[in-house]
Amino acid sequence: MVQIEIEFQYEKELLVEALSFQMKKVRRRGLIIGFGFISLIIASICVSIFILKEPFKLSDISSYYVIFFLIMIFALSLLLRMPTMGANKILQENSFKKSRKWIINETNIQVITEQSNSNMQWSMFQKAAIQKNFILLYPNSHSSHIIPTNCFKGNDLELFKSWIRKNIKDIVE
Repeated sequence: MVQIEIEFQYEKELLVEALSFQMKKVRRRGLIIGFGFISLIIASICVSIFILKEPFKLSDISSYYVIFFLIMIFALSLLLRMPTMGANKILQENSFKKSRKWIINETNIQVITEQSNSNMQWSMFQKAAIQKNFILLYPNSHSSHIIPTNCFKGNDLELFKSWIRKNIKDIVE
């Protein structure tokens, strides 16, 4: 049976790029709507407090919009920094600093680290994203495995992509 063996360690730049991709393609719209909704609620509470303290004035409505937009600016700045913050947090964990080895064939993927040795069937993956510098394999909608493309030798990357296309229906390229 033909198999591919790769070994790699995560680098901050790759993690930031992969997390940015996930934010852009998968979750950004939902996060912006969520941040906007939360900002609107917080701003509404603030304006309600202002109205209870003093009689209703036109300046209260304008303060409502100022508070709303300040909260939105803060929330969006957090949203734009999330991939870098996430990569820093991931790299603080010792398990992500360690080397990992993947043995891949047509039927399954074996992931070997210092702490674990796990086998995953291709049917376990719901979705994949193939990009220039990395490949993401999603076992569910909330998590993914990040595989750097620079760890493949020769034609192994093309063979891996062909197995992805054969075994996973939902692929983003």
